[in-house]
Amino acid sequence: MRKIATALIVLLAAIGGALFWLSGNIDGLAKDAIRHYSGAMTQARISVGAVKIAPVNGKGTISFDHMMKSAGDALGTAGTAVKGLFK
Repeated sequence: MRKIATALIVLLAAIGGALFWLSGNIDGLAKDAIRHYSGAMTQARISVGAVKIAPVNGKGTISFDHMMKSAGDALGTAGTAVKGLFK
């Protein structure tokens, strides 16, 4: 019984530590994922300005610096295009 209780405490501590780490790093993880996957999906070069996600309620904002379809074709600031994406 003591081994089970110890294993359960260790497991809960590991899960708690992982959630604590994730809550502090979720903005950077999301920004890196957007940078990495969005270009491949949209065939455009996308520059992410800032990502702010509140882990408690799940709300967040993403601001884009600019999007480029190709090297000479600027699509302009796309921050307003995703306004209201997270509600």
